[in-house]
Amino acid sequence: MTSGEHEAGAATSAPAAVLADGVLEGVRRAVGAGGSADPAAIAAVVGQLAPVQGSATLLHATRQVEAEIIGAGPLEPFLREPGVTDVLVNGPGPVWVDRGHGLQRTETVVGDEMTLRRLAQRLVAATGRRLDDAAPHADARLPGGIRVHAVLP
Repeated sequence: MTSGEHEAGAATSAPAAVLADGVLEGVRRAVGAGGSADPAAIAAVVGQLAPVQGSATLLHATRQVEAEIIGAGPLEPFLREPGVTDVLVNGPGPVWVDRGHGLQRTETVVGDEMTLRRLAQRLVAATGRRLDDAAPHADARLPGGIRVHAVLP
């Protein structure tokens, strides 16, 4: 793997407070029922389901939900961090990151198998491919050049 590339498997983390109130599932239902997954639409649903105080809090909550619905979830910060060359998730447990000095365990922890699977499928779908029981592994690149390698159990 060359510098600047990232390897991401399936991952998720314990939901933040705003997500713990069922907001994430509410947004998923709204988007799945024909709603839009763009940031403004997500913010509107978040604002309805979890009234927050202040635009900064709404923006933070919307970014959290957006990362979980259409982004890389808890991997998002690592994928944007300069100098990170690899992000590894090997199932439930810690996320490991290489910042050019070898792998380091992070405080980010993956969650249950279903959430892991959902994240892996979302990342692979972003490359135009599929990941399911009929095609249980994928190796592809996201639009920004990030390499995704995912294998379902």
